[in-house]
Amino acid sequence: MKKQVEKNVLDTQEIQYLPTDFTNPTTGETYRYDFERLSTAQGEFAEEVMEWKREQLQKGASTFNEITRSGGAEWLSAVASYLLVPVQNGVAQNFDEGRVYETQVFVKGLPIKEYQRLKGCVTDFFTATGKQSAISQLLQNRNGVNAKDILFQLVTANLKDGANSPSA
Repeated sequence: MKKQVEKNVLDTQEIQYLPTDFTNPTTGETYRYDFERLSTAQGEFAEEVMEWKREQLQKGASTFNEITRSGGAEWLSAVASYLLVPVQNGVAQNFDEGRVYETQVFVKGLPIKEYQRLKGCVTDFFTATGKQSAISQLLQNRNGVNAKDILFQLVTANLKDGANSPSA
């Protein structure tokens, strides 16, 4: 993934990203994340998926079915499908936009033990491209509780309590 280098350049740390391979033990297929080999197209597609997910979170969904129907529950695998490329005979192939669906099927078929490494590659990509706060926000909303929802629930409960109190 990444290795911090003890060198500051204009107040930013230089980061070296190491290639990461993922192999499906059932099929034997291998795909690689290698930040240094990513194309501009891969970066643009990955950023678009992230922006789409951020907009979806801002709008909010009223049911879990809305999230699953829209593909919002699979945003991480969608991003990864643009960042990974197949490996053949030990050599990473070039990105092929026509194989993104195939790559996403591969990502979804990985064992759960690979989830953290996969998330690490996605995080590394957005960190390296200056989108650290955006990816942190997405992962926080996904793994944590949405503060707006908590506030809304508290306000609603307080309003109901006020309407039901004897002095109201």
